[in-house]
Amino acid sequence: MKNKLEHNSSLVHYWTQKCVGAEQKLAYLTWHVNKACYRKEKQRIRAQRRKHTAEDLHMIEKDATYESLSIHKEVDNQGQAMFVAFNEGFEKFRRFAANVHKDIDWVAITLSAAQEIISNGAYSTE
Repeated sequence: MKNKLEHNSSLVHYWTQKCVGAEQKLAYLTWHVNKACYRKEKQRIRAQRRKHTAEDLHMIEKDATYESLSIHKEVDNQGQAMFVAFNEGFEKFRRFAANVHKDIDWVAITLSAAQEIISNGAYSTE
């Protein structure tokens, strides 16, 4: 009986060691699986972050392009407004000057002729 108990206890010890070894292997494999899942998730998060960063940069580029175009449009609009105001002012001046200086043919003096006189320096404000 003693031998049988010793034999049974040695079998129990043997199988206990096998179970402990299997648990250690299982824990090791679980650790690797978790680590692989963690790496995959980490890569997915980084890829998503890069995608968002790229989208943000693209939006920043689009916004900058839009702002530069809107600034150019605004400058063009201001230039057109100034051109219209200058034309209206010139016409008012020509009507006023025609009443004051009746001896000059103000119909012959056009906007382009006035600009040419000013650009050639024939007219001075001094």
